Amino acid sequence: MSEQSSAAAVDVAVIYHSVTGNVYELAEAAAKAAEHAGGEVRVRKARELRQFIDTTGPLWAQGQLADKVVAASPPPPRSMAGRRPR
Repeated sequence: MSEQSSAAAVDVAVIYHSVTGNVYELAEAAAKAAEHAGGEVRVRKARELRQFIDTTGPLWAQGQLADKVVAASPPPPRSMAGRRPR
């Protein structure tokens, strides 16, 4: 019996915010990897990621997010094109 078949399926939510489409591509790659590993995956776009995170406060307070794994990636720095360094 393989490791994948003996382990319970894991629910994975990939929640992203993408203006240019680059983060969307990363989210899709993460979802494919999780599916390949046997996970049940949902991909959701958040209009504003901070707003989404702020709405999870009551869930944290009630302990409903205990034992959940979270990963986040900050946005890349804004372009410095046309700006002079100080």
